[in-house]
Amino acid sequence: MDQTTRATLRQHLEARLREVEAALRRMEEGTYGICQACGRPIDVARLKAIPFAAFCLECQSKRERG
Repeated sequence: MDQTTRATLRQHLEARLREVEAALRRMEEGTYGICQACGRPIDVARLKAIPFAAFCLECQSKRERG
């Protein structure tokens, strides 16, 4: 792997770690599984697929569209 690829991979992994750590904090706070944007519950299927999800599918889609 070249240096650029390694740096990109490292950035991706560090971002994922931050997401997991944030999910753990939400668990401790009792807010895990609640969308951080709209306050509604995040679908269980979404949490099974992406356990660190902070937003429901609808709010995540809005965020991605800009």
